[in-house]
Amino acid sequence: MDLSSTRTSSQYHCCVFLNNVILNGIENRPMNAFFIQITVRNMTSLHYLSHQTNQWVLHCNLNEDPHFSKNLILSMSNFNNMLCDFSTNINEVAMVLTEAAIPASEHPHIMAKVTSTAMSVARQFGNLEDKTIPLIVDITKSHFEIISDPFQSNFEEYVNNQWAAAADSDGFEEFDDNEEEEYGINDDVTRLSIEEEEHTNSPATEASIPALEKVNSSENGECTICLGGMAVNEVVTRMPCNHKFH
Repeated sequence: MDLSSTRTSSQYHCCVFLNNVILNGIENRPMNAFFIQITVRNMTSLHYLSHQTNQWVLHCNLNEDPHFSKNLILSMSNFNNMLCDFSTNINEVAMVLTEAAIPASEHPHIMAKVTSTAMSVARQFGNLEDKTIPLIVDITKSHFEIISDPFQSNFEEYVNNQWAAAADSDGFEEFDDNEEEEYGINDDVTRLSIEEEEHTNSPATEASIPALEKVNSSENGECTICLGGMAVNEVVTRMPCNHKFH
């Protein structure tokens, strides 16, 4: 499975409902008409395959404000001719959908939903005379993307619904937590062994004593071995640790 590729698709969802709020602030409201507000929103859905959870993970980013909004007035002559008039004027909805860059293939089911909702609401209002029916047509464009996991390990790939180790091109070796713990113990043992070796006092051999350096004592001191006094300029033996003895 090639996770480096990105697959995309788009779907459109339409919701039509009555909302009197959109008439607030509008002077000279049209009578015997549908006041339709068409809004289009973008919703991006990002899906990637996580090697940590071995499942599809969904991230959504929904814009709070619509990227397209337009008001449309569809006038009706009277209730009896409403269906005929609406069928004639519905083409204006298609023009707005085209302006909003919605593909023509999506127009039929959107306009069918607008028509059925408008007819249902109009029957509830009764006689359409001297009435304004406010409708909101809320369209959501869902943009669906399948992308590779940005945190995917370089040594793993997703094959047959499970994660498998990939070829180790750099010579690295993976290990589990138990191995890591074991390695940590071995490291501690090695460190302690080195420290112990560094601090181990090995006694000098008898043959090495005559080879020690003979020097003149530069000051009054004390013999390291017999603890007796040493006079200035007295010939003494100096050990590698800089201690002196008679």
